[in-house]
Parts: sequence; C-alpha cells; structure tokens
Amino acid sequence: MSKKKNITGIVTCLVAIVTGMIVIIFPLVFFFHSYQNTAAMLKTEAEINAGVLTNIISASGTYWEFEEIRLTEYLQKRPQEGILESRRIVNNKNEIVAESVDNLQPPLIMRFADLMDSGVVVGRIEIFRSLRPLWRQSGILFLLMLPVGLGIFFILRILPIRYLLRAEAELCKLNEELEARVAERTLQLEAQITERINAEKNLSASEEKYRNFLESSPIGICITDLSGHVQFVNRRIEEASGWRREDLLSQSALELGFFDEETKQVLLARLAARLNGDAPRITEIPVICKDGSRLWIDLKTTILYKDGLPSALQLAFIDITDRRKAEEALQENENKYRLLIENSSDLFYTISFGGYFIYVNPVAERIMGYPPAEIVGKHFLLFVRPDFHEKIVAFYRKQYDERIPSTYFEYPIITGDGRCRWIGQNIQFRSVNGKLIGFQAVARDITERKQAEEALRESEKKYRFLTDKMLDVVWITDLNLRTVYVSPSIKAALGFTPEERMAQDISEQVTPATLAVVMDLMAKQYELEQQGQADPERTVTYEAEYYHKDGSIRWCENIASGVRNDEGVAIGLHGVSRDITKRKEMEKALQESERKYRELVNFLPVSLFEMDLEGNITSGNPAIFETFGYKQSDLEKGLNAFRMIASGDLDRLKANMQKLLLWERKEPTEYTGIRKDGSRFPFMIFASVIISNGNPVGLRGAIIDLTKQKQAETLLQQSEKKYRELIDFLPIAIYEMDLEGNLISGNPEIFKMFGYTQNDLEKGLNALHSLISPQDHDRAGEIMLRILSGEKTGGTEYTGIRKDGSTFPFLNVAGPIISENKPAGLRGAIIDLTKQKHAEEDLQKARDMLLQSEKLASIGRLSAGVAHEILNPVNIISLELQILQTMESLPAAVVEELEVCMDQVGRIVAITENLKEFSRIPKRRMVQARIGNIIDYVVNLCATQLKIEGIETEISYEPDLPEVFMDKEKIEQVLMNLISNAMYFMEGKEKKILRITAEEEILIGRNNQLKIVVADTGTGIKIENMSKIFDPFFTTKEMGKGTGLGLSISYGIIHDHGGVIWAENNVWGGASFYIMLPVKAEMNEKNAVG
Repeated sequence: MSKKKNITGIVTCLVAIVTGMIVIIFPLVFFFHSYQNTAAMLKTEAEINAGVLTNIISASGTYWEFEEIRLTEYLQKRPQEGILESRRIVNNKNEIVAESVDNLQPPLIMRFADLMDSGVVVGRIEIFRSLRPLWRQSGILFLLMLPVGLGIFFILRILPIRYLLRAEAELCKLNEELEARVAERTLQLEAQITERINAEKNLSASEEKYRNFLESSPIGICITDLSGHVQFVNRRIEEASGWRREDLLSQSALELGFFDEETKQVLLARLAARLNGDAPRITEIPVICKDGSRLWIDLKTTILYKDGLPSALQLAFIDITDRRKAEEALQENENKYRLLIENSSDLFYTISFGGYFIYVNPVAERIMGYPPAEIVGKHFLLFVRPDFHEKIVAFYRKQYDERIPSTYFEYPIITGDGRCRWIGQNIQFRSVNGKLIGFQAVARDITERKQAEEALRESEKKYRFLTDKMLDVVWITDLNLRTVYVSPSIKAALGFTPEERMAQDISEQVTPATLAVVMDLMAKQYELEQQGQADPERTVTYEAEYYHKDGSIRWCENIASGVRNDEGVAIGLHGVSRDITKRKEMEKALQESERKYRELVNFLPVSLFEMDLEGNITSGNPAIFETFGYKQSDLEKGLNAFRMIASGDLDRLKANMQKLLLWERKEPTEYTGIRKDGSRFPFMIFASVIISNGNPVGLRGAIIDLTKQKQAETLLQQSEKKYRELIDFLPIAIYEMDLEGNLISGNPEIFKMFGYTQNDLEKGLNALHSLISPQDHDRAGEIMLRILSGEKTGGTEYTGIRKDGSTFPFLNVAGPIISENKPAGLRGAIIDLTKQKHAEEDLQKARDMLLQSEKLASIGRLSAGVAHEILNPVNIISLELQILQTMESLPAAVVEELEVCMDQVGRIVAITENLKEFSRIPKRRMVQARIGNIIDYVVNLCATQLKIEGIETEISYEPDLPEVFMDKEKIEQVLMNLISNAMYFMEGKEKKILRITAEEEILIGRNNQLKIVVADTGTGIKIENMSKIFDPFFTTKEMGKGTGLGLSISYGIIHDHGGVIWAENNVWGGASFYIMLPVKAEMNEKNAVG
C-alpha cells in the first residue's frame, strides 16, 4: 500500500511539474520568438551586422581576449538577467561603437535602465528601449496560461492509475536488482579504495625514503623545469651555496646569480647538445655562492621525460673546490720546480730502464760539454769513462733488482772536449700510475772536490797513524767519583755514549778489584792533602779494568790529576784513559807463547842450539845433548861445537860459517858428527846469523840426525829394485809417457806386446800414433785430456797396432803423473784382450742358444693364436675356393675373382712362413738399417695377437732417422721380447695401449744416440724388482709362462751394440723400456759380439 502511495505521490508530482512547465514555457517561447523578430529589425536598422561584443579585462598589465559574440546572440543568452558585462562595444573593424561615459574600471556591471539612461547608442538607433513591449506581452500571456495549467492538473490527477501501478511493480523489481548491484559495486569500490590507500601509503613511504636519501646525499641535487625555474633542491646545495631553499624555489637558476656569463653560455650550449641527443657527461664549472665566494663543481645534467617528452632537468654536482685548489697548487709547484730545474746549477736528467736519456736540463751543456739536444735519445754509457761501465751498470742493476728507492753514486764522465770530470748523483725510480718506468737523478760536478779529496788523501797518509791512535778518553769527576764530563771517544772505547756514561755510578764503570785500587789511591792522595803536601802538578798513573757495554772487560791505562778551584782546593779529578786491552792480551799471549815455545823447543826431536863466533855453544834444547851424548852440566863447563864435528868436515864447516856471516850461503849442509862416546853419525845443519846492535855475534841453528833417513834411503833403494824386478816380470805392460804422448819408460812386457825394443824407445816412440790404430786416435787424445784434468775414466778399450802391422784389442788403465802440482804425463797399464775376446765369442754362442729358446717361446705363444685364428679358417677357405674353381659353368669374371682370393690365401700362408723363418737361429751379421723399418716389421708380425688381445698401438718416429750399424734380427728379438711382455702385463686392463717411439738425441762432444721407447699401460714394475729385471732367470710371470731369460738376453744384445737399456714406470700406470743405440758406432764383424 505504501508503495502505491509512493507511486501516486510521484505521479502527482510529475503531473504538477508538467503543468507548471506548460504554463511557464509557453510564455517564454512567445517572448523569444517575438525577441528574434525585434532583434532582426533592430539589426537591419542599426547596420550592425558586423558588430561584436568583446570583454576586456586588465590583468597585470596584460589584456586577455575571451570569446567574441555578436550582440544579438549575447542578448539571447542573458536577457532575463537584465545586465551586460562590458565596458566597450566594438565592431568587426575593432572600432568603438559604444562605451560607458562614467569610466568605471572593469569588470563593469550595468543595468539596462542605467545603460539606456547613460545615453549609450548603437549607431543612431536606441537598442534597449525597443525591448519594453516584449516584456508586457509575455506577462499577459502568462496570466492567460495559468488557469489552463490548473485544469490540466486536475484532469491528470483523477485519471486511472492501473498502468502506473504495473509500472511501479516493475520499477520495484528493478530497484531491488539495482540495490544488489550497488552493494556489490560498493564492496568492489571499498576494496579498490583500500588498495589505493595502501599503495598511496607505500608510495608515500618510498617517497619519504628517497627524499631522505636526496636530503642526506653528499651530492647536490637540483630539479628545474625546462625554462630553468627551480622546483627542488636538497640540503647539500643549501650548505654549499649558502642560499636557503625558500629563496631558490620557483626562481630562475640562471637569473639568481649562481653563474657568471661565461658559465651560463657553457650551460646553455651543453643543454642544447643534450636535447639534441648528445651523451651525458660531466662539466667542470664555477658556482657563485651567496657570500660571493666561488665554488668549483663537477656538474652532470640529466633530462627527465614524461609521456616520452622532456619535462624537467635534473642537475647533480660534486664539490671539487679542494681538488681544484690542489690541482692549481700542483700546477704552480710544477711551474716553480720546472723553473728551478731549468735554472739550477745541478744536472737533472731522466733515463729509461734501457739506459737512454729522456730529459736533461740546460746545465748539461756546462757540465757534460754537450747541448741537451745532443744528449737526449743517446745511451748514458757513451758519456761514462770506459773503465767505469761495468761498475755503473752493476750499480743500476742492483738498485733495480733490490728496489732500493734512493741511492748515491760517483763516477767519471768524458766531456765534449775530451776532458774527464767527476759527478756525484742521487738516483731514484720514476713511476707513472704506480708502474716503474725508469730512473731520475740529480747530479753535481764534484771534480774539484775529488781533486781536494785526492790531496787530502795524500795528507791523510801522513797523519793516519796519529789519527788511528787518538782513541784516548778524557774525563772529569767530582770527589765522589761521579762523572761530570767524558769525551765522545768513550763510544769507540767502551761502547757508551757520554750521556750514558755520566749516568753511571763508579761501581757500574769498573770491576770491584779496580774500584778497591781507586779508593786506595784516593785515600793516599787525601792523606797527603791533609798533611799539607798538596801538589797541583801531581799525576797518578794506574791500570784499571772497565766494563764494556757489550759485557766484556777492557783494560785502560789512566793518568789522573786533581781539579782545583781558585783557592787551590781539590774539587774533583780529571784524567785521560787509554785502552791497553790489546797490550794486556799481547803481554799475556807473549808469556803464553814464550812458555809454549819453550816447552815446544824442549820437546822437539830436532836439536836446537846457539853459539858464538868461536864455536862455543851458549844454549841448546835437550835434544842436542841427547843427539851428541852430552849433559847440561857439560854446557856449563864449556862445550865447543868444533870438537863435535869430524876432522874431515871441520874446514868445510868453518868456510860455510864465513859465507853465512857474509850472507853468501844459507842452504843446509850435511856433515859427520862425533858423539861424546866417539861414535859417528850423519846430520844436516840449518843455521842463521845472530845480530846484536847491528853486528853478527854468533849463529843460531837446528841439527837433524840423518841416521834413520840414511837407513830409509837404503831400504827404499832395495824396495825400488824389488818392485822394478816385479814390474819387469808382470804379464801386464806398464808404461810412462809425457804430455805429447811420447813413451818415457816401460817394462819388457810392453815391448813384447807391441813388438818394439828398448832401442826404439830411445830413438823416440809415440804411443798415440805408433801403438793405437788410426780410428782410435781422436778418442785416445780426448780421454788423455780428461785424465790429465783429473777425471776418473776407468779402463778404456782400444785397437792396438804391433810393429809388424797386425792389430789386437787391449784395455788401457791410466792415471796422471803429477810433478810440482802440475800434470807431467801419464802412467798406466795395458792388458791384451785377445784371449778375452775369444772367450766372449764362445760365451756369445751360449747366449745365442738361450736367445733362441726365449724367441721360440715367444713365437710359440704367437703361433698358437695364429694357427687357431688364421690357419684353420684359411685351410677351409682354400678348400672351398679350389672346389669352386673346378666348376665348369662359372663365368670368366668369377674365375678371375677366385684367382684373386687364392692369391690372398697364399699371402696369408706366406705370413705364417715368416713366423717360421723368424724362429730360426740367425747368422751374425751387422748391417746399416733403419729402426723404423724394424719397428714396423715386428709390429706387423704381432698385429694378429695384438688384435686378439684388444690392444691399441701408437707408433711414432721420424721418417728421416739415421741408419744404425746393427744386427737386425737381434734388435727385432729385443723388440719382440718387450712387446710380448707388454701384452702379458696388460691382461685384464680396461684400456690397453702399446706406445713405441724412436728419435735421435743430439749430444755435444759425443756421438749422437738413437732413443727407442716401448711403453704399455699394464701393471708397472715394483720398486724392489726394478734392479733385478735384467738378471737371468728372474721373472714375475706365472709358472710356465716365462723363463726369466728374455730381458737378460735383450740386455746383452743392447750392450753388445754399445748401447744401454733400462726401465721406468710411466704416468699411465705401466712400464716404459728405454733403449739407447749409438748412431755412428764404427763396428765390424770382427769386433762386434754376436
């Protein structure tokens, strides 16, 4: 019911509104229709078709023109207000056609009545008076339409509302749906509002964080619009410029006085370049602070964009005023020091590490005699005196190697006019960005100083002795023995500085024993003073023990006297101390030496004596009495040397004494002495003259008893005879030869061995050319030089030549003959190897048998695989091919192909025949062969077995390796043994690789060697087995899989070829066998074994 009432009320309102609109709108329509007709008439009469109404308002001295409307249109828009906002009315030619007469300031509001009363006219027609009839007509029409409207209202009010109720129900339904949608939309809006509020809070927090960052940044930040008006500045700009933020905001940065005119032009040019796409870069400019001071900054300009268009400028700067001042100061210093260097009297220069001049100042022309242009670019050694080249280069090198920052060196140079001048220079390193690039030096002409030093050095020689000895210490003490002064020489004498010495008590200076002596002396002097015996000239000399700073004790001799005041009263002591430690030590050493030598003389087995010119013995050691059978009491009674010499030697003794006194003879002489018991013995005397006061007063000498020496000489002669006879009967040739190779001596065996005689030796027999075959001459000479140089060479084998031309092998063992500490020749022994060689040939036959057995064992293992894997299938293939060949209906092409297959079968059979041939005992024959061909042959022979075992091969050798003189079949056997061992020890390995390489090694002073390496990836060799692997019958294989002779036989083969073989463990986990064979070994069938 309420809804119906609402609808009814709504309908009633709508009816009232419609009725009112009819009553009001009809009169208005009539008014506007009449107005249009009147306005058209007025327009025609007034000829204002082009008239316009312009509202002009004065604002800050600028006139703004709003829209222009025609008068008629304006009156249509606002006739009901009865006002016109205008001061002037102009036409389309901008001529004033109407204006107010009372000159009111705009905005001007004038009523129509006032306007008309003021006499404003448009042309000759009064516009506004013609509008009055329209108002009266519109009022009458309104009064007539009022009852008509009321009638329509009552008619609509009483009409049935059935249709309205139906519409109302639909409207209620729509209202409910609308409320639900509004509620849902309200929730969405609330969520969106909440989200937006949170986003605004986050944005505000982020903005606050970045604002704080900008405010606290040490970099000045300023944001302006494109016209230069400041929008934002941070605190750093306020602090740096002195301007407050309020004074800067909204002001033009270019007009505030920040920049001078030149800086403005730079900034504007830089801004234009940035707007044209130039990359941003830092500009260094000055800024004028508020107090007038200048601030230098590094400025970076960034353009801020909005919607893809430039909207603002961001200016960031860093204060570089301090850096600028430092740079200016540095530049000023550089100019100052450059001027100083250019005008200095000292020589300044820089050189590279290579020694070439880079810069010299102008004084170089005065000191060196060359203008700087002729010095720069040249090496410094060109100007240094040649004898100093190595010294100065070594000096520079030491400074560079040890990185010594600064050094001083003096050296002579040769000037442009050829004179020699001395310069002293301080040298330092030059560096750029921390990298050393050369040296720089300041040099000064020290020629005059050097000359003065030389003169001073000559003078110094005269006074050096005095200067060296002036080490005395002068000191002064008070009566309490407290030191009040000490000379600086105390440092050299006792190690203390004067200050340290004066801080010490007397007990800290001297030993207790010395202190007791000093106190005793002081007491005695004090007693004399008390007795009235004072003597100002009295001095006391005493020796004292002082403590050195290093803890040792030094002896000093002191001369002391009293220090007295003006009244003559003693107030202290002064004295001079001289270090006598060395003298004390020498005295002690002399006493000790005297005691030692006295004991030595007494215990010497040599007889020592002294005698006067009459032959009377004045002194002697115990040995002389023992030698001649006398006693000390005999000497005291009187003992004459002439009675102790055999009469036959007496005259010769006296004559030699006279020569000795005349300084004509000093060599020792042998005499026959007579003992007290009358027995005689040989002796040798060494004597010299005793001088006293410049005159000879006797002789001093030593006597050596030659009795045992004579007996030893006899025994030596007998021994020499015995050993000479022994050497003569030895079956070994013994010889001696000089440095030229000429035989000096030899036993009979050497003559017998080579077929020569003693007469041939006496005529001249050169061992190098007459006893050794020509092919061994060079080798023999080389070994001889090595022996003479002290090298131990052991025995050397040569081919000897007999006198009849026959040859034979022999072994030579030699050593140097040393005479006067220099090699004088060779002494050696020669052994004939002829029988030994025959024995070796017999032994080689036995080795060949062992070699064959090992070879057959290896071939047997290979043949088993070959027979099983190749021969059986080949037999079947051969049989099938023969059956096919018997068929008559085969085409000719097939027959031809069958023949090719049979040929290949024959080839396989030939390979097996090669295996059989390999197992035969080879003949001993030495040929020139290439090792590469032998390696290929052996590898091809083992290829089948290697394939069965899954072993990869890597063969590497140069195709131009030299040929080697060898027994091919034996070298093949060595390689076969090594490959067979490698295959065995690679069993069970995941990766099996056999590597064989060959290369030539160049050796200086010796024949080149051919190096062959056979390496595998097997189990390797244990360290404890490494020294046994070449021993006969040594094997690490399982029982029945090896005899232990393979490597032993291989070792013998390589040794017989003059080579060596050894083994090492390799990096792949296996073993590597190395073989070295001489490349130019001159072997032949006669001297080669096997």
